[in-house]
Amino acid sequence: MKPIEKKKTVSERRHQALNLRKQGYSYERIAQILKYKSAQAAYESVARELQKTYIESAETFRSLVYWQLEKLKLQYSPRAISGDIKSAMIVVKIITQEARLYGLMGQKH
Repeated sequence: MKPIEKKKTVSERRHQALNLRKQGYSYERIAQILKYKSAQAAYESVARELQKTYIESAETFRSLVYWQLEKLKLQYSPRAISGDIKSAMIVVKIITQEARLYGLMGQKH
């Protein structure tokens, strides 16, 4: 792989470092390719990108779960408001799950 020919943003560089690592490149080689000062700097860049990827994945998952819960809540809310006890209990459970999802309640023991 050729050395970088144009200046990349920090984010682009980290992303490229992670991709190289996934392909099996050593941190020393990644440092050479992407012009990091050392293998340690390449390692830290890959670690930061992995952390960012993990956080983004968790946020995406949390968002998907939230919208699934919202869809269920919208389905049961009209019946709950009309006095259907089972539907009301389901809505309360959904709201509880949403609160847990966003860390607003402690974990159930």
